[in-house]
Amino acid sequence: MLECRRLRRRYPRSYSDPPAAFGFILYNPWTELSDITLNLDTAERIGLQEFRGQLTRAKLRLYPDTALFYKAKHEDLLSPRFPYEAMDSARRYGYEAEVPWRFQHLAADRAYGVHDAVFRAVGKHEEVRMLREIVRFLERRPDRWAEPVSVLARDIVRGLGVRFQRDILHGAPSSPGPARPPLSGSAPLPGSAPPRWTIGPRGSASAPRPGRCAPPRTPCARWASPPPRRPARRPAGDRGRPAARGGPAAGAAGL
Repeated sequence: MLECRRLRRRYPRSYSDPPAAFGFILYNPWTELSDITLNLDTAERIGLQEFRGQLTRAKLRLYPDTALFYKAKHEDLLSPRFPYEAMDSARRYGYEAEVPWRFQHLAADRAYGVHDAVFRAVGKHEEVRMLREIVRFLERRPDRWAEPVSVLARDIVRGLGVRFQRDILHGAPSSPGPARPPLSGSAPLPGSAPPRWTIGPRGSASAPRPGRCAPPRTPCARWASPPPRRPARRPAGDRGRPAARGGPAAGAAGL
């Protein structure tokens, strides 16, 4: 990367380094919370984010007839499907189909799942800072590892308060739109649906009522709700007549 920076300074008009050009693996079936912190520290120290997009979603792609494939198979870590849709690199990026796997450690599973829930709820954000906060929370609260990821994500955001808006949501869009539907036939873990939050004026996170969103410049996921019904149009010959009022008799007279 030092050489890339030197070339970029020397040939600014011709040098190009599109995002996601450098390989990086943050998650594998044996990842632990301490591994996540160590890798994030190293990535930030060398400035890997300059040359790599989606840093916190990087994971091992497992293919048959490799040493890691047989290791995962021996330890019963292969799975019919990934626990989270975002882990399917073939679907996300068009890579060759890989062998799905699961995490050996529940804490690492929750770290990935909670961060995926935040991605789905708020879209673009300071992903490394957010993942660090998730890891800190999970390290402090091992008693909550078994809870659904949507509940954990909501409580972590709520615990951050105003820091979530100030430090995490830098450059985040005001409304990311509805989340993508899950893979057909997939069976996500209980509670892995994307959370629907409103970030209040003091940084509190709560679920909005259906059909409502937060005030302007406040990110939240829109709730899927049917559009309001328009009143039936009256026949052209009746448009000049006053609408029927009163009880059931009056309504029946208008039919």
